[in-house]
Amino acid sequence: MADMLVKLYNLKNNEKLFDHLLKQGIQIKRALAPDRSTILKFVKENFEENYVD
Repeated sequence: MADMLVKLYNLKNNEKLFDHLLKQGIQIKRALAPDRSTILKFVKENFEENYVD
């Protein structure tokens, strides 16, 4: 099976797409350490418990 990893740090910044999404109330940003508890809470509320790990 081929490697299915995606190097997200190599993605190009697509300002046009980000502006379009922002107009719809969607903001994309890099998650930082202080965001950890918010992300874990979101995962617990929207996915199976196993995904939190």
